[in-house]
Amino acid sequence: MTCYLQLTDEAADQLFAIAQWYAETSQSLEIAANWYDGLLDALETLEENPHRGELAAENDLFDFELRELCYGSGKHKTHRALYRIAGTRVEILSIRHLAQRGLSPTDLD
Repeated sequence: MTCYLQLTDEAADQLFAIAQWYAETSQSLEIAANWYDGLLDALETLEENPHRGELAAENDLFDFELRELCYGSGKHKTHRALYRIAGTRVEILSIRHLAQRGLSPTDLD
């Protein structure tokens, strides 16, 4: 099944903010760009296989199936993209560091 990938405005803002943080803290635009491009590449794999990600720990808090795809450069996963499948659309709702608290329904209001 081929799906259409869509980032919410909030997820797009989070993605940019994380890449900006990498650029500032690593003092390397290359590291930030590689992380940004790598996460986008990983998200694009959901177009062909939207069920690739696991059910998120917070799934029971939502009235839809909440899934997550974990990502990190190198061997260590650092972030997770939380998403839902709506027909032929994969909607990325939030991108969070693994150390952040779980997503709650009020985060999506």
